[in-house]
Parts: sequence; C-alpha cells; structure tokens
Amino acid sequence: MSKGKQYTSYLLAIVFGIAYYYILGYSWTWVIEHVHLRDYLLDLARGGLPITAYKVAVSIHDFLINLVLTFPLVLVVSRLRPKYSWRFLFLAYMSCVITGMHPVLLRLISFLNEVGVWNQLLNMSLILVPMMVSFQLLKSFNRAKGDQPSLDSKGA
Repeated sequence: MSKGKQYTSYLLAIVFGIAYYYILGYSWTWVIEHVHLRDYLLDLARGGLPITAYKVAVSIHDFLINLVLTFPLVLVVSRLRPKYSWRFLFLAYMSCVITGMHPVLLRLISFLNEVGVWNQLLNMSLILVPMMVSFQLLKSFNRAKGDQPSLDSKGA
C-alpha cells in the first residue's frame, strides 16, 4: 500500500470520527424523544422494581442503542485500506472523543475537580465497548463470507 493511500485512510478515519460525534448527538436526541423505555422502567422502579434492576436494564438498553449507533461508523471505517484495521477504528474513536471533549478539556485545565468533566469523560468512554463489539461482529461476519482481513490489521 502506498503512503498516500495510507495517509488518506488516516484522514478519512479522523473525518468519520468527527462526523460520527455529531450524528451520535442527533441520534441520542431522537432516541430520548421517541423511545420511552427509560420512562417505562422508571415507572416500574417507582412501583417497586429494585433500583439495581432498573440500573441494569437501563445499562443494557444504552449498550444496545450504542451498538446500533456505532455500527454505521464501524462499517465505513472497516472498509478503509487495509481492511479491518483496529488503528482506524481507534483513530475514529479518538477524533470523536476529542471533538466532544474540546470544551470539557478547556474547562478541565481551569477546574480540575469539576464533576461534570468526569461524567462527560465516562459518557464518551461508554461508546468504546459497543464500537469494539460492532467491529468484531462485522469482522467475524465478513470472515464467514470469505472476506479476509489484511495481514496488517492483525497487529493493529
């Protein structure tokens, strides 16, 4: 692979990660407005459902939503050359996090103990696991179809 094509893949991974941040924000806004599972679970919790069961159910709900929302990014990033390279997924993820964190990072410099900063960092880290699961699912699905990843993607 030529250096120019490799640099293009890196640049595209960064651009996809930045775009994904905004798409994720709009998507979660839509989910919150139109999917009322959390409200239903909260009503159940008020009616006697243990708080631990509520937290587990909400965590599973959020994981599944993030899994669905990360799949388009993973699909696009997995097609960059070399195919199925973890480094492109990591670069897209980091550009997404940095895009979302730049105001928080500026506040972090001046307010190191602000609770909102750590909450935002935690929220942004919660998309990493579904993103990796989506990537691995896509990779194994395509391997079953005969679309083998390149040798370069094994070490990345």
